[in-house]
Amino acid sequence: MMKYWHKICPRCVEGRLFFMKHDDSDALFLTCEECECTYKHPDDTTSVENGFLGIDIEGEFATKDEISEGRWKDYAADSSPE
Repeated sequence: MMKYWHKICPRCVEGRLFFMKHDDSDALFLTCEECECTYKHPDDTTSVENGFLGIDIEGEFATKDEISEGRWKDYAADSSPE
């Protein structure tokens, strides 16, 4: 499984912001692999103040098709193999 990410987290400056899909609503969001800072949209990642701790959000890694359907494919910087 490929994991798609947007950029390095502006909060911790270490982890990658991965594209995720909410289990209940199928909404896309981004979560940092290190600090779990979460953003509702890639445009929000320009400021740390737009993020929140997403530790309680249930989700899974979004697929390439889900990212494209959500109109976020232009935000996908890279992918990482599982």
